[in-house]
Amino acid sequence: MGAQAENLVVLLCDQLQRDVLDVYGGRVPTRAWSTLAGQGAVCERFYCATPLCMPTRPSMMTGRWAHSHGALCFGEGYDTVRAGVPFLPDLLQDAGFAVGYEGIWHCKREAADDRRDAYEHFRETGFPYGPYAEACECQGHDPGLSRAAVNTPTDDGRTDWSFSIPVPRRWDSPLDEHPDMQTARHMADFIRAH
Repeated sequence: MGAQAENLVVLLCDQLQRDVLDVYGGRVPTRAWSTLAGQGAVCERFYCATPLCMPTRPSMMTGRWAHSHGALCFGEGYDTVRAGVPFLPDLLQDAGFAVGYEGIWHCKREAADDRRDAYEHFRETGFPYGPYAEACECQGHDPGLSRAAVNTPTDDGRTDWSFSIPVPRRWDSPLDEHPDMQTARHMADFIRAH
């Protein structure tokens, strides 16, 4: 990359309400977020591509609505992005950027399109159900509270699955053990290395 190249850091938070953060007028002080907001761009108007997380993640990666990229819903045959649809990290990598990603990926692509192994840093963390269940139990709650069973209709009938619930309300273990802190440290190391 030439001397004029810019850096791009995209932060996506699962199960975080916008109006909680002070950068959006909320009551929770977030000094680092406010610093980043002052030096970059803050999205004031945005729209969720779909109320389900699975098709929304590919929408964020492609800039397309679910009906355009093809991953419409959960379930075999409905959850895969159409062949040939490029992802933002792929385009950035093609333009010479060092690409790093860590967190919940939850994007299913055709094998020929999947370029995660080519990114300089890629770590899919998955959902931290275990640590959250332990935290619930330590706070005197049923550890099963971090998941809820649902039965939803699909084109092929109904299907049983479960979704996550944002509990516990506080993290009592050391901060270094929180899955988000570990991800933040790994990505900070990646950024500092470049």
